[in-house]
Amino acid sequence: MKKTLNVKNIIKKAASASVHNVILNRKTIKDFADRFGLVYFGRVDYIDDQHKRIRGHTSSITHRDTNYLIGNLYGYDVTFVTRIDKKYSKKTQSKQKTQSLIFSIELKTTQSLPRLYIGHKNREDTLLHVNRSMQPLYMGNQWPYQNDFLDEYTVYGAPMDTIQIERIIIPQLTEIMMKHFQQASFEIENNIIYMYIESKRPTGALLDKMLSNVLWLAQSIDAICAARDDD
Repeated sequence: MKKTLNVKNIIKKAASASVHNVILNRKTIKDFADRFGLVYFGRVDYIDDQHKRIRGHTSSITHRDTNYLIGNLYGYDVTFVTRIDKKYSKKTQSKQKTQSLIFSIELKTTQSLPRLYIGHKNREDTLLHVNRSMQPLYMGNQWPYQNDFLDEYTVYGAPMDTIQIERIIIPQLTEIMMKHFQQASFEIENNIIYMYIESKRPTGALLDKMLSNVLWLAQSIDAICAARDDD
């Protein structure tokens, strides 16, 4: 009987801690939304609600999105969610619960950009779930990339898009990523940037950093595309 009670107490404490974390996360994200004038919607149902769906490679039939934010900053439409799902882990040979922080931002360029995914190698085990048409690409056909970047990140895309991807993800861009992106991964699909970091307990500083980075990345890629238009 005592052993049964101990198990019940452990389950109760775990459930209480989980609820506590959900409340703390919600408060952190609400405070972040207030600081930047973003609108907070909480949990969303894309079928019943009229919210813009956040897709990208973490999208699945089993994921749950919560802490949905939307707004416009510096002329860019910005959306954020925390996405909870279970992903297969090679390390444990089983599915593990993950919580991804996801920012999406619509690019302004009218050029049709190829789909690409840049994944930090520390997160590939749980985050990588890309389309079969996307493969690891060799980067360095047009100009050299830092070894540090190639050691930490893998660039995925369609092999026929490699040259075009290199013209977007130029070495100068990857140098800044190495200094400031803190193991974030990102994707471009249908001219929308998705930035991902896996975190069970996000902080205001982390959200600020992600937002700053995704806005900088959008502005940089738009500038690169505009310069190509002028050539």
